[in-house]
Amino acid sequence: MKLFKILILFLILTIITVSTFCYAENPLQLCGILLLVFFILSSFILTEKFIFFEPITLFNLYNILAVVGFLYYYFEGFYKSKYIQSAEFSNDLDLLFTKSIYYYLIGYVMTLIGYYTLRKKINMQFRIQIKDYRVYKLLIQSFLALCYLNFGFIVLKFAGGNVVRYFQNVAVRTHEFEDGGGTTIFYNLGYLAIYLWQFMDFKLKRSRWFFLVNFLIVFAIKFSTGRITQTLFFLISVIALEYFLRYDFYKKHTRKILFSFSIFGSVAILMYFYRLYSSVVFINQANTNFTEFVSEKLDYSQFTQSLIEKGNIPNIPILMKIIDSWESDIGFMYGKSLVMWVFNFIPMSKTGLLPPSELIKEVWYPSIEGGALPPTGYGEMYANFGFFGIIFGMFAFGLLMAYAYNMLNKYNNMWYLLIFINLSVFFFSVYPKGEFDNMSLYLFLPYVFTYICILFLNQLFSKNKNT
Repeated sequence: MKLFKILILFLILTIITVSTFCYAENPLQLCGILLLVFFILSSFILTEKFIFFEPITLFNLYNILAVVGFLYYYFEGFYKSKYIQSAEFSNDLDLLFTKSIYYYLIGYVMTLIGYYTLRKKINMQFRIQIKDYRVYKLLIQSFLALCYLNFGFIVLKFAGGNVVRYFQNVAVRTHEFEDGGGTTIFYNLGYLAIYLWQFMDFKLKRSRWFFLVNFLIVFAIKFSTGRITQTLFFLISVIALEYFLRYDFYKKHTRKILFSFSIFGSVAILMYFYRLYSSVVFINQANTNFTEFVSEKLDYSQFTQSLIEKGNIPNIPILMKIIDSWESDIGFMYGKSLVMWVFNFIPMSKTGLLPPSELIKEVWYPSIEGGALPPTGYGEMYANFGFFGIIFGMFAFGLLMAYAYNMLNKYNNMWYLLIFINLSVFFFSVYPKGEFDNMSLYLFLPYVFTYICILFLNQLFSKNKNT
């Protein structure tokens, strides 16, 4: 069966190549894009045991967005791109675009080779050990209470207690906090409480309506921070945890997972447009209601402007600029950006180290509004070691993803499962757009802290029980 799939894929590859060179206006570029599509689909098709939230699956899904970007610029050109118009290029744009396609393609294939060289089958039956349910209930209740109190204080401070008005101003949340102070530190306890609740419900096998109500509240609190991508990833991490805990059920109900992904996509689009609408309302330039605003933004020109031209998917023009002049303008980093994340709890200005995204902004695009500009994972590897970085760096990245996945066999428990899911959702999946700076100690430390708390409380409850 696998040999038959390989033959079919080889036939499709031959047809794509011949057709492209016979009929395409720029066959070399289009062939490269279609080859990228071919290898992404091949990765899905040739996987013997398909796991929805396996690192390579999430990585593939985000690479599909890069394909969208490549196709858009192939057909539309770069006349609307501020990242092309705002910088000087020493090489021909057409040549740079072709290089970007094939560098991306080579890097992606090397990632697949690295991943499948090391990847093993894992045991999907996880050992969830809860010594004392009272400890979990206490932590869940305490964490949620602190989260809700934190949220209530913030709403009172910035919206006079009016929750509706607070959510209407979600687009200016960062500015509010910069100008007026305030903290969301206890929101993180709410997210932890949801994860702990999932483990406890899995063990007790009880009705989940009360959990769902609290989850929706915590999800809304996460959305109120104005960080749309982080909110969506939190949602995905909760679903991923459900998937791994109840794998035997979900592998028989693939449609439910696909339906969930379609819901995620719809929710993500609505959240993104609500944030845009919120900013328009805040500056008193809203001429329509939210529904009409979304309809206007879904127009092809405006939608591609929001999704692609602003760099909300892997930013192809930024990758082109890195290939064009990173070595001459900035100089190769020789691996420094790959380890900076260890120090990301320290302000970068104090360390003297800046990740590629901030260097790109500072050196090439200081006049463009907004924050740092992610280099794409492939661009980061190039920024460190040039073309060899794309080959060997992406190969090593594939090995890293496979190693994290394989460790589920060695550490078959809820704590590593939590770390693995957050690592996969918040880092591996977005690396086609991002950089190693997205890796964070905060993907590990909250669970270490919670584990220590549980050990301490277990010991305390045990002593009280014996006295």
